[in-house]
Formats: sequence, C-alpha cells, structure tokens
Amino acid sequence: MKSFDEKGYSKLDINFKEIADEVKNNLVKIKESKNRIEYELDKSKDKDILNKIDSKLKNLSKDLNNYYCSEVHIADLSIWENFSINNAENNTEYFSERFHCDGYISNYLKIHINLIDVDINCGPLNIVNKKKNFNFLKDFVYTNRENYINSNQNFDYIYSNVGLKGDAIMFDSPNCFHRATIPSKSRLMLQLILFISPNKKIIKRSTLNFVELKKYTKPSSVIYMIFIFYLYLKNKFLKLNEFKN
Repeated sequence: MKSFDEKGYSKLDINFKEIADEVKNNLVKIKESKNRIEYELDKSKDKDILNKIDSKLKNLSKDLNNYYCSEVHIADLSIWENFSINNAENNTEYFSERFHCDGYISNYLKIHINLIDVDINCGPLNIVNKKKNFNFLKDFVYTNRENYINSNQNFDYIYSNVGLKGDAIMFDSPNCFHRATIPSKSRLMLQLILFISPNKKIIKRSTLNFVELKKYTKPSSVIYMIFIFYLYLKNKFLKLNEFKN
C-alpha cells in the first residue's frame, strides 16, 4: 500500500499462476482483429473463477477498504491478447499504445494479471510514477495522447510491467499515465476493474455490470460530482469514528 500510495502502482505479493492456467483453459473468443483478440470466460466456469480471484484478493481488499474508507469491489473482468503490428499506419492506435490516463475520477482502479510470462518483447504495460507526472509532461512535451514526442530514452520514472505468469500489478489508471507497448511476441492478459463504492447499496455482488457503475466514475455534472464527493467524505468520517471507538 505504501508503494501504491506514493507511486500510483504496486506489484502484488499474490500469485495467480493456478488461476491463470484455469482462465487459459476456459477462454471463449468474442472479438478478433489482426492485432488483437478479446475473450470472455466460459459461462459455466466464470463465477467459480471469479470467486477464486476474490478469495486471493481478500487481504488486499481489506487494505483498500481501509485506505479509501469505502468498500472496494471487482466491477469488471476482461481478457485480451495483443499481437505484433505489421504495416502499422502512423495515425492509427491499435491497443492503447499511446500514453494516456483513463477518463474516470479516482474511484476506479485496475489490476493486470499475466496469463503468460511477459518479457520486454511481449509489449508490456508502461506506467509513469504519478509523482513524476510533471517530469513526464516536460520530457515528452506532452499535450495529449495524440500529440507528444515519443522519446526512446529510458526514464527511471517509467515502470515496465514484465514478469512471470500469475504475477499481478495494481495501478491508479486515472492518475498514472500508462500505455501498452508494441509487442514482437504476443501478450495474454487478464484485467480487473476495481470500483470504490461510495455507498453499500450501490453494489450488487451477484453480477459484474460496470456499465451501471459508470455514472459514479464519470459524473455528468459538477453538482453530481460534488454529491459523489460528499458520499466519500461521509464514509471517511464514519471510518475515522470507528477507529476512535
């Protein structure tokens, strides 16, 4: 949690190797392009696998609940495989390979789990230390994801998420610049979206339906954003009172 708080990302001390194998054995292809395949879990196995992931994340969930003073839940699960790009077009983005932050407020986190061993040739995720965002903007002359200098220099504030099958990383994607890199080999990845709930009544844990939660992660007006902020602030004071008592 200290690393996550300071940098905006942290490798998890949890191994998902057995779950990674089970996921790979129960993949159903749902969409394919020449550079990417998207999968979902076999419907007969998805709840069982999700429950196993939940169990693995039990201690982390407690830490996150205390850190955010709100309940944190898995809101979505997605799986994809990226491939090398042949005959790439200059103005085309194939799989989020340009630096960006996700367009949500800070009640939205991601966990990436390697379903295969990932080395530098597999197009690993790059994450910028959030405390170095100003350095990044300056060094890359960054205006937006369409307009910046794509420097080949190795900056020590950019983390490359290489690792073994079953390794996982959690990161604050609305506040950390990040990108996929272009692979020369394929990369198979499972992504979890974690939602920090402002109210216990919002989450119905029986299903994953991030679409219904987007109104809390992308407020439609300033007034609604202030209302959501009030809900989290209320949770914080309730949690502080619990600690005092």
